[in-house]
Amino acid sequence: MPSQRRTRRQSPGQQDDNTEDRRYDNPLPPCEGAKLLPFQGRYAPLHFKRLISDPVRDQKSHVFEVTIGSDVYALKVFRFFDDDDAAHDSDLYGSDQEAVPCDTLSHLDHYYAPFYNECRAFGKLIDADQNGKIAVHCHGYMSLPACWEGRLNKQFGKLDWDRLDEDSARPVSKRQDLMAIVKEMLHDNVPWTPKVARKCLKDLRRLRSLGVYPMDIKADNYVGGLLVDLSQAYTKPHLIFRIKPAHWLRMEQERDLADFDQMVEEMGLKTNFRAIVNYKYRYKLRLSTTTESPYYGKTRKKRKRDTRGDEGDDSMVSGDLTEKEDLGR
Repeated sequence: MPSQRRTRRQSPGQQDDNTEDRRYDNPLPPCEGAKLLPFQGRYAPLHFKRLISDPVRDQKSHVFEVTIGSDVYALKVFRFFDDDDAAHDSDLYGSDQEAVPCDTLSHLDHYYAPFYNECRAFGKLIDADQNGKIAVHCHGYMSLPACWEGRLNKQFGKLDWDRLDEDSARPVSKRQDLMAIVKEMLHDNVPWTPKVARKCLKDLRRLRSLGVYPMDIKADNYVGGLLVDLSQAYTKPHLIFRIKPAHWLRMEQERDLADFDQMVEEMGLKTNFRAIVNYKYRYKLRLSTTTESPYYGKTRKKRKRDTRGDEGDDSMVSGDLTEKEDLGR
């Protein structure tokens, strides 16, 4: 059976057929908000040492230990992002899409592609002088010519890159580049203890106060007490904060805190603190009931209306504001 054809727009790593310059010197993403600068050592010799991530479990990227020049880094190389994924993951349905400007709707990947999500989030941390304090130290982004795909597949076995069939049919020199983010190479030598968990919760609250919502808090995304994956993060300013109603945004914003509490519980840590004090509200956020989406046929977590007032304001959580409220709109 032939594979289903998918449509992808030109990504930051895609060049026109007559373009020879494959360098990327501009901050990304190419839209409003925080941006990430190119890695300064991107032209130094690059050697891949080992594959760190699980190629089966990680659906968005592959992470390698590399040497660039004489220094060791963790290099996160992203798989190609499908336009259909942007519409599928954006939670912009029906009237929501009508409220989005046409030029923005045609570039949803700027707000939802995992590569751009990390560029935006790490750019915000760098701007706030928090690089390496809350999440792993980020050194910038870089691109890899398409010829690296074959080299990596030969060295580490067949890796899935989600490259479009039409792009694969081009000469290798004309194919989309792979986009990557250069990070400090961490070793997980910090065991989880109540003290470490408290520090991570403090860091998470600080991150959220900067307008970065990771949306994927779990133990696998921490190394050495630092977040290493922000590929699903919402970072203000973001399209979602201008479109969705306040009650929906509050539920989404607090989901990180509920996930943090669940992570601590699953690790069996005995602590005297919680990210969300209101147990009833935390339970509602973590409902496992699912419902079938009428829009894309996707099984999604069922979202309840915001009912945090059931036990009074003193049992609420962080009280994050929507972007509209932040801007006084």
